Amino acid sequence: MRPKYAGVKFYSEEDLSCGYNLEKAENVLSTIDINDRKQYHINEILELYNIYKFCNADVRLKRWDDRAYSLFKEHTKKIFLIIGTFFSNQVGKSILDFYANVAFIYIADYWEMLCVFNVYKKIERIDFERFLQQNASALPLILHNEKVVKFFGAEIACYMRQHTESAECLMNEFLSHHDAHWQKYYFPSELALTDKENILTSYLDSPDANPNYFTLLQNGSKDPSNLSISDKLRLKAKHKQQDFCRKFFADGKGQKYTVKIEYSKNIQFEAESKYKPDGVSLKYSVDWISENLDYPTVLNNFITLFEYVDFCYRATFVSVKAHISTMEALLGIKGEDSYFAGYAFQLLEMISSMQMRAYRNQLQQNGIQLEDVLHYFFAEYLPETFDVNGFVFDVPSQETTWKEKCVLLSSAMDGVLKQFTIYVQNGEIDRELFEMNSKPEAIGSIPSFFPLKYAYANGRDIENQMALLFSDQSPLSYTTKTEEKYNSFAEMMATEKMLISDFEEWQMDRIKYLIEQKILEVNNAEILHMDQRKALLLKDLYDHDVICPYYYSEKDKEQIERWIHSGKLKAGGTLFSLPEQEYLDYKLNKKTYINGQDLRNRYIHATYPKDEKIQQSDYIELLKIMVLIIIKIYEEFDRHDIMIHNESQQRP
Repeated sequence: MRPKYAGVKFYSEEDLSCGYNLEKAENVLSTIDINDRKQYHINEILELYNIYKFCNADVRLKRWDDRAYSLFKEHTKKIFLIIGTFFSNQVGKSILDFYANVAFIYIADYWEMLCVFNVYKKIERIDFERFLQQNASALPLILHNEKVVKFFGAEIACYMRQHTESAECLMNEFLSHHDAHWQKYYFPSELALTDKENILTSYLDSPDANPNYFTLLQNGSKDPSNLSISDKLRLKAKHKQQDFCRKFFADGKGQKYTVKIEYSKNIQFEAESKYKPDGVSLKYSVDWISENLDYPTVLNNFITLFEYVDFCYRATFVSVKAHISTMEALLGIKGEDSYFAGYAFQLLEMISSMQMRAYRNQLQQNGIQLEDVLHYFFAEYLPETFDVNGFVFDVPSQETTWKEKCVLLSSAMDGVLKQFTIYVQNGEIDRELFEMNSKPEAIGSIPSFFPLKYAYANGRDIENQMALLFSDQSPLSYTTKTEEKYNSFAEMMATEKMLISDFEEWQMDRIKYLIEQKILEVNNAEILHMDQRKALLLKDLYDHDVICPYYYSEKDKEQIERWIHSGKLKAGGTLFSLPEQEYLDYKLNKKTYINGQDLRNRYIHATYPKDEKIQQSDYIELLKIMVLIIIKIYEEFDRHDIMIHNESQQRP
């Protein structure tokens, strides 16, 4: 049981506890006498080290003037001497003996301090080896300190080979997603790549293996020079996860959530929806479907009935930051370079996929093949509506197997995207030019007719503004006046009459920041007002990770362009928005995301699963993506046609 010690603790110069801890540090320094022969406890030494870190970080209390701050720094110089004197009187083994008495808040500081003051060199190797054997939980803390790892490389490597739990450190460093606060792990050069894979293999065989890591191992490593994971090991991790899930759900654990799609005659409108805590129920009118079987309406249903895109033609089933809850962001183990498939995304994926499956079946009952409708769009709709000719889109026939359908649709999809690129660049589809290059188009490089089709946040400035305005974690969303009534600061400002005096001193820096950014203004009566135009634009960006200037008023477009010119936003002129590009890369390949589903590549390269049910599900996903591509291409030609029409009217 570690002792409790409520001493000064430095987390970072940006942490909200800085003021509180600096006041405590001020009190501690006032009691220090350099001439005193006091015998310090290890936690007192670690507290002094944290005060020393405050001094190095150059943070100060607001009430300190330059003289008071200089005095604080002068007192802090004494700390270095006290810490040095403390360790100069210790022998190697006694330094390690202190570890058991270190308070919990200072455990990481203990190892860090040993490096800063080079005390680790006083520790005998045999003593360090025994320490590791007796303190298994210390390994992750030690690995954060490069000097210690290099000095005791042989001992640490030997320990890791013998203890399977060290696999979690390897996976956390080389396979997991890292946020801005991540502390790097260092590993001894004596630990070979084969050693690392053997440690991972032993970990999977261990009854104490954490199931959260099984997915990471299945996805493999993007950097085999640091951690090589064989296909055999990945397959073993897959089987371990399957066994765990089978046993877990066999015991009735977990929360059941259902998505129900129903076609019914007993509904008043084209569609009805019910969202409950345990599931979603969506009903669609059989009469509406059977009475509207013309091909343009069949395609339009994906927009109006199933809402595959919103009013700006942005895909609605992609993962965006606003859909990720704070708990999801903080908890769980996420893979390095992984697509964030959170709860909201999985629900939208489930709904959109079931919509596609059920609608395709419903059309077949009415004698309509969805594949024929997709072919019609390129062969007839584009030429007749926009005078766009030359697209070739070969669809799978009814007689083909599910595997063959996936292969043919994947190939046809590549062809359509390449043909669209050629049309945008040349104003026509030159078949000979098309045939010159067999490489598929990268999703992110497919152009748009419009160089300012999208706008994205560019840098921390606008990200900070959105977080302060709309995040449920914003420090401005709570005041004594409103308490926890509102989910966000923007919601509070839109509802309440707020005075600048309603906010606490610790909130004022953020309020002043928003005033400087001209998001807020304060009148003579100290009443705060929010710029609604800017707030609405930022809310759209916050909710979707992208805004579409074309769909805004002229005044809004002018504001977007001002943000672009100032560098707060960046423009994008591609067929797909960045969230859509990320989604398609996740679904179709593994080039960007290590957890990518690889739908296109595994059928093109014949590594598809033999299970026909999986093949059928894959085909539904490919159909969904193909429909999204058609919707995006339709939007392009429709807006391009309007632009050309407007330009012709403006000519004298």
